[in-house]
Amino acid sequence: MHLNIALIMPAAGMSTRHPPNKLLIPVQGQAAIIGTLSSFQAFEWDSYVILGYMGEEIRRTLESAVLTEIIYEYNVHFSQGLSGSIRTGIQAAGPTYDYWCLCNADKPFIQEDTIAFLVELLQRERPTILAPMHHGIPGHPMFFSSQLMNDFLELEGDQSAGTLLDRFPRRVLRTQVSDEGIVLDMDRYLDRRI
Repeated sequence: MHLNIALIMPAAGMSTRHPPNKLLIPVQGQAAIIGTLSSFQAFEWDSYVILGYMGEEIRRTLESAVLTEIIYEYNVHFSQGLSGSIRTGIQAAGPTYDYWCLCNADKPFIQEDTIAFLVELLQRERPTILAPMHHGIPGHPMFFSSQLMNDFLELEGDQSAGTLLDRFPRRVLRTQVSDEGIVLDMDRYLDRRI
């Protein structure tokens, strides 16, 4: 059976370490968020981008890139932490999908081959949670069964989806990948350049 997957991409953060907004900083000739979304284009999933801080600028940037159709949702409480964006995306997508693929918008270095490998593993093993690891560090994208809807809705403040890895350790399939892109976000990338 083919898995029905929704991509949920929080893009509402206030980018306090690298203002005005790290998602709009060019990486390899395009805004970082375009690079992140481009890694997922081949999979033709429903894509939910959660906007908040500088939301209109981000939306205009994405629309100018002629990416496949994006479903935009707004997290009006974006200043209260990441969990609000995750809850907004989960509620928008709903439990009709087999899995939600969560990936923060500031990960333009993820390789498409890595995503394909994870999807193949997900299809074969059907874990509750699939978490890629790079040198023992969990990264993105992570895949979560939609059975976890209520658990996601309980997240608060700056809790991330990774909180559920700690809550359900026996239900997580962790897999090592060589792709540093799963852990290299824009903050780390920009800090390296300074």
